[in-house]
Amino acid sequence: MALRYDFLNMMRNRVGAEGVSPEELQAVAGWLEASRRALADRKKAGELGFFDVPKRRPSREAMASVLRALDPEIDTLVVVGIGGSLLGTQAVYEALRGVDTLKRGARAMKLVFAGDATDPRAARDIFEQVDWNRAAINIVSKSGDTIEPMAIFTLLRHELVRAVGLEKASKRIIATTDAKKGTLHEIAAREKYATLPVPNNVGGRFSVFTEVGAFPLLAAGIDIDALWKGAAAEEADFWKMAPLKSAPMVYAALQWLLYRRGKTISVFMPYAKRLTLVGQWYRQLWAESLGKKTDRKRKRVDVGPTPVAAVGPADQHSQIQLYNEGPSDKIVTFVEVDDFDIDARLPEPWSDIEGVSYFSGHTLRKLVHAERQATAEALTDSRRPNGTLHMPDLTGRSLGALLQCLMMATAMAGELFDVDAFDQPGVEAGKKHMYRLLGRKGF
Repeated sequence: MALRYDFLNMMRNRVGAEGVSPEELQAVAGWLEASRRALADRKKAGELGFFDVPKRRPSREAMASVLRALDPEIDTLVVVGIGGSLLGTQAVYEALRGVDTLKRGARAMKLVFAGDATDPRAARDIFEQVDWNRAAINIVSKSGDTIEPMAIFTLLRHELVRAVGLEKASKRIIATTDAKKGTLHEIAAREKYATLPVPNNVGGRFSVFTEVGAFPLLAAGIDIDALWKGAAAEEADFWKMAPLKSAPMVYAALQWLLYRRGKTISVFMPYAKRLTLVGQWYRQLWAESLGKKTDRKRKRVDVGPTPVAAVGPADQHSQIQLYNEGPSDKIVTFVEVDDFDIDARLPEPWSDIEGVSYFSGHTLRKLVHAERQATAEALTDSRRPNGTLHMPDLTGRSLGALLQCLMMATAMAGELFDVDAFDQPGVEAGKKHMYRLLGRKGF
């Protein structure tokens, strides 16, 4: 069973004038087809590598070889990065650890994530939770010029060297970086670190299935082949399905149509706690790709939906108040896991007290599904557009399909908004100011 997108609550017959009519959606089908052809041309030209990564299954043996070369006593891998170099890996790890893993007996390290916070307490917390005699470091940066992960890396490397010595530490550091140039490439060559490549045609926020994410996930015992299979199947469907039958294409179209009608906030709300970080990953993907000052002709447009990460059912009791009764400027996307594989039936301790007896005997699976459905119905009653992405289960294959779907939807949305979804000049501007403040030459 594949990923499924239920968008009926986005339509006019459900939410009235706040929604999209079938005619509006049909009218954009030709544009979607043209946008898909444009993406296909860029993919063929070698520009959009993220499409091909899942079926290419990058460096599988090279990654396994790096793992085999590590000392057998190493049980912790500290992954150092920020943004696209870290968040996708974190999201998959939190979703799948202990759920979709390799066969029993495969090496499974604990992952510790660092580099996305530079406050001293956060750094100290990392130092204190790692036994450096049993640890390795994976520093992830395409250029090695991003200050936050590189600064933290110098501190963590110092701890590792202090624990095991310089020679041994160099054998426990893996640099995932540009294969030919850059600051981190230079450091890795000088220090003789093992290296893995960051593909030139895959941007950070689209890189979760590359060596950036695949290596640490493989180290953690996650079944990366299942992730790749799910993503590859979703990618294959994208090219052959009719535009209005394709989840990423319809998702992009509805977001774009409703943005033009004032729905400028895109809320992403999984009903599975393990998918909390997927919401944060989506937040970066949508914001960095679509928030642009100019269109592709360099005309000033100032566009971009604002993504918000939520999680159900917790945010039913906080954010939903705003979404139901506040400004009607939001689109809510739920993610529902159809089958959690495990379940628990609620006990029936107080059958004479209606306040608890009505849910007694139900399962947690039924409860979480009812909570998602109830929230969707309440939003629909309030004429607030909402849709649901249905994952068959919480496995690598389903998660791979979800992440690939959202990346392809982002690429499609870039075409519809007429912006370059694969650059981030606003981020680079802030980096230049930081270089100047800290005294880097030339800034």
